[in-house]
Amino acid sequence: MGKFLKGFISICCCLIFTQPLSISADEIASQYYVLMDAKTSRVIEGKGEDDLIYPASMTKIMTLLVAVEQLKDLDEKITITDEMLAGLAEANASVAGFVSGETVSVRDLFYGLMLPSGADACVALAVRIAGSEEAYVELMNERAAELGLTQTYFVNTTGLHEDAHVSTVKEIALLLKAALRNPVFKNIFETKEIITETTWAHPEGIYLISSTFRYADPSMDYLIGGKTGFTYEAGLCLASAAEKENMSLILVTAKAPVELGYQPIHIQDAKLIYDKAFDEYHQVVLLSKDEALPALTIKEKFKANEIDLKASETITAILPKTIERESCSYTYLNESLTPPITQGELIQTLTITCQGEAIASLQFTAEENIEKDLLFQLFTKENTALLFVILCAVTAFVYRFLHRRDKINNEA
Repeated sequence: MGKFLKGFISICCCLIFTQPLSISADEIASQYYVLMDAKTSRVIEGKGEDDLIYPASMTKIMTLLVAVEQLKDLDEKITITDEMLAGLAEANASVAGFVSGETVSVRDLFYGLMLPSGADACVALAVRIAGSEEAYVELMNERAAELGLTQTYFVNTTGLHEDAHVSTVKEIALLLKAALRNPVFKNIFETKEIITETTWAHPEGIYLISSTFRYADPSMDYLIGGKTGFTYEAGLCLASAAEKENMSLILVTAKAPVELGYQPIHIQDAKLIYDKAFDEYHQVVLLSKDEALPALTIKEKFKANEIDLKASETITAILPKTIERESCSYTYLNESLTPPITQGELIQTLTITCQGEAIASLQFTAEENIEKDLLFQLFTKENTALLFVILCAVTAFVYRFLHRRDKINNEA
């Protein structure tokens, strides 16, 4: 019965663990933030993570994600037009520096969009893919819906302020997690600096540097990339990712104040939160792939079968260092089941709980039908009349057989 079970994992991603980081509210200047386990989407720490914000240039995470999914030829050339640049200077939008009439590669537009937060690259890609920025925004909102981002709505590709252009720090974190699964996006996101191809307008290329890495403290060697943002309405924003000691984290902060100084406030917040997280949390392996679990008994009328269960994949969680696997409890929904069982039916759930908080669950469904034993099906109330007829027929047959045999013996 080894083919009978199909396992899948569900992570409790909306949970904020009850043991917060040792950071006071006064130490974090950003009004909103969320720290998320990049592997499981579980919220580790947060403040106002479900409140609506203006995402500013964090919008460009979606702008780039849609672009890399649409354009596969990074060497394709696109000519910049006046239409693509119209209104950007008046809106004080950040640009990569491409000029009208210049022909540049899709690759350079990708980097120009992400590293210096170039609105010129955003609009150029939007016009190339969808014909207009407005049509491209429809693609962005469709992609947001596909990702389940129910509180996110885009009005433009750049993040320039519009009252209806909103999201939450948690949904931006989920967007970044999804985007990082795309290898082209991930490579661009992790790039610190690059020089574009030479053109007549830029015979030495354009030097592009990540607005995140430009201001990051050298001690933040765990930082793999980030996308900054700013409008007066949004404040300073940052969506970033970090890795250290098998821990992968995503941090999104929003509405930090602007203050004079070498290191912007949102970068300071990121360093404070990441440093505390890596110091106070660790990754715990809750289940290893193929680890044996208690067998599930399938009870039938005249027999019982046991089905061996095992974890379909490794389950990990980022937990406070005070918590180890041994302090977590493992609860099974069912000890036994009785047929019939239909294909696809949920037959077992394992819930892993640490310090009273449900962290993850492993669920098993039936891959095939299991019917009742034939004898069990016969000896049911519904079949009483049928069984009586069968019994009478068998009795009559036996009687006639024995009577005939006795008659033959007597004649002999």
